[in-house]
Amino acid sequence: MFNLEGSDCCTPGKLYATCQCSPPVSNKTKAVLSLTSFQEDINGGSLASCDDQYHTDNLPYVALFSGWFNSKKWCLRNITANGRSVLATVIDERDSTMACNVEYGYLPPHPNNIVAASKAACRPSGYVSIKKPAPRMCKDCCKAGKLYPTYQCSPPVSSNTSAVLTLTSFESNVDGCGLTSCDCKDHSDSLPYVALSTGWFNRYERCLHKINITANGRSVVATVIEECDSTVGCDADNAYQPPCANNLVASSKAVWKALGVPEDDWDNLDITWSDI
Repeated sequence: MFNLEGSDCCTPGKLYATCQCSPPVSNKTKAVLSLTSFQEDINGGSLASCDDQYHTDNLPYVALFSGWFNSKKWCLRNITANGRSVLATVIDERDSTMACNVEYGYLPPHPNNIVAASKAACRPSGYVSIKKPAPRMCKDCCKAGKLYPTYQCSPPVSSNTSAVLTLTSFESNVDGCGLTSCDCKDHSDSLPYVALSTGWFNRYERCLHKINITANGRSVVATVIEECDSTVGCDADNAYQPPCANNLVASSKAVWKALGVPEDDWDNLDITWSDI
């Protein structure tokens, strides 16, 4: 049974555009790369349209939206980003012509300019650095001359998503923190709140959603209220901190306490998490 209360579902009475076409294809066709999975039982895990098989996410596979899919004619094409390329095999369609029914999980139609890729195709989108030492002293600031990768994507989400838990604060004036992105408020560290890496945050789609975090033999339910930005860093706007890794869950103290982790160990804990 589908949960119709999720913010991703079609809203009753709202009209959603469907598209039979995608932008024209050229030798430099512009698109947006999103993350998906072609493995069994992950994100729906249906068989790929091109060969009626499941495929490992450790190899570069993609799904094209209806106009580009074009009756299975776009197999074995190069997809390029950030001056690099990877040869990925087109194995599926992401339908931009149908949606908002039980067959499509009551989700809206897909946009017509997206390439949905396995995590093997999810690579750094760029690199940032600073030329001179940061003007303020801090243990974790970017180092002059070192390159730090940025990411637009995160690993696929499953019922048991691996991640690294870090400590942060959502209270005002703590560690330079301000109002959170999801609700423009500050939040007490005595309650379980988290920020997710850019790909998992998914353009606010997980704002105020609950996730279940498991580690140390315990679990805790936390609310997503912020993005841990994997796309920028090493500048004044980001306190000269490196970009977030693409597999981070940054949490308030309450999460660590609920997991029973000794305070001296509140840093870089391997966890799993899932949507609720």
